[in-house]
Amino acid sequence: MCEAIPDAEVIIFYIDMRTPGKYEAFMKKVSGDEKVSLVKGKVAKITEDSSTKEVILSAEDVMGGEKIEYRADLAVLATGMAPSLNGEAKNLMVQTDENGFILTDKLPDGISVAGVAERPVDVVASVMGGTAAALNSLQWGGK
Repeated sequence: MCEAIPDAEVIIFYIDMRTPGKYEAFMKKVSGDEKVSLVKGKVAKITEDSSTKEVILSAEDVMGGEKIEYRADLAVLATGMAPSLNGEAKNLMVQTDENGFILTDKLPDGISVAGVAERPVDVVASVMGGTAAALNSLQWGGK
């Protein structure tokens, strides 16, 4: 997986893994790499060993049912994707799923949704959805 550092080992801690579109193939490649481990669980704390300068991650392994500690040379933090409405969907009188994304099958006539208001998507899919929503609004405008 890492050609620049062939002996590198990677652990990815995740809560919810979503890989829309072209990222699905990348995720399959990553999860098939013997040097990459996926651990479902939250990292609760990150500290530094002052003598070795290693990063110490204290985490929960949900599938293994235990708390683990992992020492690493480097920790990379990534943000998750949140719905673009961020709790304001109720003001628009639309229904959302448990994660806050708008349920498109429950929309009133004349309302279209695009991008990350609907689901986690990349930029290309978001642009395509926006174009479709714009075309849909033109169709509704004539009714």
